[in-house]
Amino acid sequence: MGIGPGWSVTATATRGEVAHMLHNLLTLLHGNGNEPSTTTSPPTTAPLTRPARDVWVHADGSGDYPTIEAAVAALGPGSTIRLGKGTFTLTKTLVLDYALELVGSGWQTGNTLVAYAGTVVAVNGADLHAENIRFVSAATTLRSVVMEVRDSVLDLQSCYFSGGNRLSDSGGYGLFLGGSTTATVTNCVFTKNGLHGISVEDEAQVLLQGNTCMTNSAGAGILFSDNAGGTARDNYCSHNGTRGITAQKNAVVVLEGNTCSNNAGSGLSLLGDAGGTIRDNECSSNGLNGISLNDRSSALVERNTCLSNAEAGILFNHQSRGTARFNECSANKIGILVEATADPVVENNNHLHGNTLSPQLYDKR
Repeated sequence: MGIGPGWSVTATATRGEVAHMLHNLLTLLHGNGNEPSTTTSPPTTAPLTRPARDVWVHADGSGDYPTIEAAVAALGPGSTIRLGKGTFTLTKTLVLDYALELVGSGWQTGNTLVAYAGTVVAVNGADLHAENIRFVSAATTLRSVVMEVRDSVLDLQSCYFSGGNRLSDSGGYGLFLGGSTTATVTNCVFTKNGLHGISVEDEAQVLLQGNTCMTNSAGAGILFSDNAGGTARDNYCSHNGTRGITAQKNAVVVLEGNTCSNNAGSGLSLLGDAGGTIRDNECSSNGLNGISLNDRSSALVERNTCLSNAEAGILFNHQSRGTARFNECSANKIGILVEATADPVVENNNHLHGNTLSPQLYDKR
């Protein structure tokens, strides 16, 4: 008859009652008496989040982390790594791909030096602020760039970049800015690199202010190329292998207040279809011209001082165009030279005097 409400727990159970009890037990354990499922879901864990911290790293391995590489690997976006005095020799290129601040104790000799025998720092899709650090590539047998930045936001202040090695027409930059990078670079030094001190390429947009770019052996102190652009203001570009500052291809630039002297070629030069404004610069003692516009370039050239250049104070060459006004050109071979195929407007308010050849404005059109 089964187990009902009146069944006595002290009575002897029949075979049917025992079967009924076992059935009820299986139902309690497994819902309906079926075999339990052997499929289990893996435990869920939250993704590992690296912390944002403000830490110190010292050259002797002390501090919060023993090396810069260890700190970068352990920390998360928004962190600040402070570097003490001394030499930090990397074991490989320092790759940065998240928002970070690197703060040294000074770029001058004896302060904070970060070195590697190759490209020292590569910044990819990140937001980097760096200040008071001396970055040096010690590469001699391979291509290197001291700092290579692509598709990033960059702020550099009071840093030093040297040793970019040129090999097989590659590398040799103190600072390379490419892709969609936006950058502000102020009061930095770029020297003794194999090609350019600073190269701004692709679609990068920059403000370069108060920097020193000198003795970069085979290129310019500053180069703008491709569709890049921006402003170069109050920079000192001297003794470079080609020009002080160059803009080429489709670059659009504002060059103002720069001092460009003793460069092997021209102080300031536009090439290709480059364009912009060249204003309030001093270009002196360059191996060719103070300011030169070539190819199909075009610019407003105003209030510049061009002294003691080997060729022209200002040259309009090829099919270049633009306007020259309120410039002072003296002690050059020629004051302003306009080649026959060029088509600029040269206003009569330029001050041309003491140049070797006459007329002071040599217009071949």
